[in-house]
Amino acid sequence: MRFVDFLKLFIPNPIGALLLGVAVAAMVFGDRRRVFSGRNAALAALFLPGLFLFHILTYRYDESPRIAAVLYTGVFLATAAMTAWGFALARNGGPRTAWVPNMPVGSLRALLVVLLALDVVVVLGRAPDDAGIYTNLGARRWAETGILPYADAKLKGPDAPAFGAAGTYGPLLYLSHLPFQALTGAVRNPPEATPKDSGGANAYVWPPAMATKLTSLAFFLLGMWSLFVVARRVAGEHTALGIAALWASSPYVIGLGGDRWVISGLGFVSHIAPSAMLLIALALAGRAFLSAMAFAAGAGLLFFPAFLFPAWMGWWFKQPNGRWIRFVVGYGVAAAAIAAIVIAFTPETNGKGPISLFLESTLEHQEGTSTREYGASIDSFWGTHPGAAAFWQKPLFGTTSLFKPTFLIFAAAAFASALWVRGRSIVQLAAITAALGAGIQLWKTHATGSYVEWYMPFLLLALIAGTADEKRESPTV
Repeated sequence: MRFVDFLKLFIPNPIGALLLGVAVAAMVFGDRRRVFSGRNAALAALFLPGLFLFHILTYRYDESPRIAAVLYTGVFLATAAMTAWGFALARNGGPRTAWVPNMPVGSLRALLVVLLALDVVVVLGRAPDDAGIYTNLGARRWAETGILPYADAKLKGPDAPAFGAAGTYGPLLYLSHLPFQALTGAVRNPPEATPKDSGGANAYVWPPAMATKLTSLAFFLLGMWSLFVVARRVAGEHTALGIAALWASSPYVIGLGGDRWVISGLGFVSHIAPSAMLLIALALAGRAFLSAMAFAAGAGLLFFPAFLFPAWMGWWFKQPNGRWIRFVVGYGVAAAAIAAIVIAFTPETNGKGPISLFLESTLEHQEGTSTREYGASIDSFWGTHPGAAAFWQKPLFGTTSLFKPTFLIFAAAAFASALWVRGRSIVQLAAITAALGAGIQLWKTHATGSYVEWYMPFLLLALIAGTADEKRESPTV
């Protein structure tokens, strides 16, 4: 038996992942005196999206349309509820004092070690899903050709693997794979090799799956440490260990969706990496310039943190000593560096420049409705409700998805959040980050609401860490 096959024996199935998360939440923070308390209700609400996601891949719309429509409706409504919850916590705050775990510090440390060991088993034992597979491929082709996937003809169009899926991710996500590809001994194919050639003397050798597994694990551990650091700063080590245990045991980390394939979890580097960078940015809140660079790097991994800029800018604007200036400068420096990477490694192709090629491969592929573009996906709320999508997901003018009603509503909320969060605590900044991370998924077409990792660690922080101890929240520069 291979080592990877041995590890698979210890990976919980979806119902096991849900039960593990519920058990840890009840054991660590559950109210044992009153079963029907507000705290227990809040803990239960954290698992609401999971009730609809846990076996959702078993019921595809083309095979079980009624069940799929019900499940994706449930995911959509649960995600909307999480969005509203995040806004409420950002406005009103969480508990004035942090929740105190039921377990002593020593026991929590031991529990966290066991849970993190399980997370490592999940990463190494489970095959990466689409995001990891195709980001890994895109990174390898970049190393072989010196060209980012946005201009790589062998990674775009109907003749490319998965119709161009390898070109839809951020430049830094490709970049982050390269050290792990070197570590795992990825083969350097000739630049003219074709990834779809799988046999014969010219067969393309894909990079090892272990490279993207290790990339995802590295981001997860960095994000976990950052979550702990922020929670400890605000609420102390005891509560911070409890929050870390909840996230480490979360079914959204272990993976939900089906017995064979999952729709969430550590197998999706695109779910894990950007939120990890946002957690790092939050942990660096005492260093405005570095925090801004980490925040911009999150957008360089997978774009969605860019939509959070108004909220974060609004929060920084009210910080003392003009720290918002350092935040703007840091963000500008990092954004310019990321743009320079895209321009330098995306040569003009067929009369299209780097920016046009970048948008074509990313936004237009993610939200476009041509054949096999993600905007035509049936694995989503909008795909299972074409009547609603005909209005809400159709641009009011032009063809870009940035002018569809759902996006315009979200954009208005994103800009309004800049006022919503001004002068508030770092925990409330986490809450608005959770709200917008969930809200993005209400207009994103493919796999609606499945990117729970984008918002859940921030929601845990906002719900549990408390807001009373302001002295620990914003260390001086």
